[in-house]
Amino acid sequence: MYTSETPAPDPFAPPQLANVAEFFKALDSPIRLQIIHILSTREHYVYEIVEKLNSSQPLISQHLRVLRETKIVDCTRSGRLITYKLACPGVLGIINKDSNACHAA
Repeated sequence: MYTSETPAPDPFAPPQLANVAEFFKALDSPIRLQIIHILSTREHYVYEIVEKLNSSQPLISQHLRVLRETKIVDCTRSGRLITYKLACPGVLGIINKDSNACHAA
């Protein structure tokens, strides 16, 4: 928690802006948005996401890596299986607001 002695960082300072830009870059793909939507219901194995999106495993893994690097998703390994979950549920609200932002008049 931030106090008067330790104020919140300026969201428009260059380091914070770089983080925000990376976050939004991670959302700049319809496949990644679909993955986020799938993970919003429950944890999934990679093969389940591949099946739901009817896509190749290497392609889905690349997209999951981007989402993991930006801390939008997290994973757990159990032997050869990797389970992915949504680590940043707030992203759903951002996507919803962003999709409606230009339609409000």
